[in-house]
Amino acid sequence: MGGGPITNGDGTYSQYREWDPFVSNFAAAILGEVKNIWLRPGYQVLYLARNSSITVSHVSDPVGPAGIVYAVGPYDINLVTLSNERSNVVPIFEDPRKPASYEARIRRVDVIISEKAREYKAEMIAANASILLHGKHIQALFKIPLVPDEVEFEREVEALERWPFKIMHQIRHLKVTLA
Repeated sequence: MGGGPITNGDGTYSQYREWDPFVSNFAAAILGEVKNIWLRPGYQVLYLARNSSITVSHVSDPVGPAGIVYAVGPYDINLVTLSNERSNVVPIFEDPRKPASYEARIRRVDVIISEKAREYKAEMIAANASILLHGKHIQALFKIPLVPDEVEFEREVEALERWPFKIMHQIRHLKVTLA
């Protein structure tokens, strides 16, 4: 992920990083012409995934220092390191299928992002949304190696549709869906 700091017109510095669509689901979504990934400055985001420090860092950029990314999943030393570098990243090493075990540590969130393929993904998302979602947007992102065939992809989409989620985008050739 290249990119170094650059000086803005007002004398402040910014750092731009390359987003590889084969590494970042957000880059794949944008490349797939998704116009809105529902991340804004100050947003509270619940991120459900394993070994997710790269994408968590990408999510923490647009929410900025006023926002928070709660990253729920198994212990990940890279996530600990990232949280030491970024004050808006809060790792929570819990099972994301059991939101009652960590709900006291999380404010209501504007967006839930679930990136990794796992059995009962829709149920996991719905359980978290029913307890923690204040906003209206959920992003369920799948990559080709994680969802190997169209049948499995369709099964996940149908499972999400059984809950009160409206599917906004499906990008099948990249296996990315935003709900």
